[in-house]
Amino acid sequence: MIDARKIVEFMRIAPSFQEQRRAITEIKPGNRVNQTLKRLTRRRRQLVNEKINIQNRMQADLQSVAPG
Repeated sequence: MIDARKIVEFMRIAPSFQEQRRAITEIKPGNRVNQTLKRLTRRRRQLVNEKINIQNRMQADLQSVAPG
């Protein structure tokens, strides 16, 4: 895998390689709606994981108090 530094270095030292320049596409940030959806989806996943962890701790506490 090529990292960003290697790409920049390559682009600087090889200006005559036009085909390679065309092969590398510019990455543009997503539109605002997609960015918001992505952020909200990540937050929802965090909250779901937190809920699962709390439920697991509660279940373990219950088992320690009243096994079986």
